[in-house]
Amino acid sequence: MNYDRREFIYGIEYFKFAALAKKLRLTAQELAGVFRGKFETTMRDTSVLAGGESMEHYFNRILHGEPNWEVMIPFVSVITFFLKNVQLLRDDGKISLCPCGCGSYAGGGNNLAWSTCRYPVAKGFAKP
Repeated sequence: MNYDRREFIYGIEYFKFAALAKKLRLTAQELAGVFRGKFETTMRDTSVLAGGESMEHYFNRILHGEPNWEVMIPFVSVITFFLKNVQLLRDDGKISLCPCGCGSYAGGGNNLAWSTCRYPVAKGFAKP
């Protein structure tokens, strides 16, 4: 696994993980079972499960975008799971990656994966 990828540096946004979980038909309970005892953080914030929040509640918040869809998931095990499944779905032709060519999953549609991504310029068209 390439730990220099943006996903390992910044994390995975809730909306991207929720879109992938929907494609895989995974529930919050199933995700909690997969990750129970496997959370290591890539970031300084270790308060994600503070206050006694259950794993099921945490993944339910992710799948429903609470408090908002742009919140990042910092856990290495979740990011690794995400990237492996993105690659499997991409290889099966079930999802496409960011149109800029960065190789990241953009969450469906023709979305860009990161704020620094740009849509490619079509051949034969000059840049303004």
